Amino acid sequence: SLFESQWRRASGGERETTELDGRFSEIRARIFTLALAKKSELLDTLKNVLEQAEDSKQAEEVKALQKQWNDIGYLPPELEKELPDTFYSLCNTYFEQRKEQYQKYTEEIEKNCKIREEICIEAEKLAGSTDWKLTKEAFAQLQKQWDESWPAPHKKSQELWLQFSKYRDLFFENYHSFQAENDKRKEALCADAEQLLARLNVNESESSADETA
Repeated sequence: SLFESQWRRASGGERETTELDGRFSEIRARIFTLALAKKSELLDTLKNVLEQAEDSKQAEEVKALQKQWNDIGYLPPELEKELPDTFYSLCNTYFEQRKEQYQKYTEEIEKNCKIREEICIEAEKLAGSTDWKLTKEAFAQLQKQWDESWPAPHKKSQELWLQFSKYRDLFFENYHSFQAENDKRKEALCADAEQLLARLNVNESESSADETA
């Protein structure tokens, strides 16, 4: 998703990049295909785990599968379809049937949901910052906190992720615009400096000619 937002920003120029657009679109589709296959594999593995006789390791295995699912991230809804709902429904049912584990699980979900809400609040504050270096580091830290805040409620997390992505993308759009303007200013300064150098060289040549004469 970060690559996509960067690509959209990079596509704001005047030049057509049809070949590159097609290349990026093809790579994107292949990545989504691999991610979708992995999610389907995780769902099958989850079903197999839940079909086994319950033991002390089962809960941790389910959580580990959730972690892998979470690490893949969100795919376009038209690709995932009912896959996430099925996966999370099985996980929730499993923990609901184990009261003590379910209580702990729901507490973790609530805690992580609050963490993600706080991440969005902080991201909104940072979105308009022009302290580029510190803010880039702050967003990297927020991303790390997001990745570590699991398990979390699926639907709510999707909503929060859209908020977080919006604020992050806004900052980086401003940052890249600033960089682009800086590049233009540097190019203009180089051109001005070259013109000055050319005038100095002309003046020096004329002075040498006068001295020779």
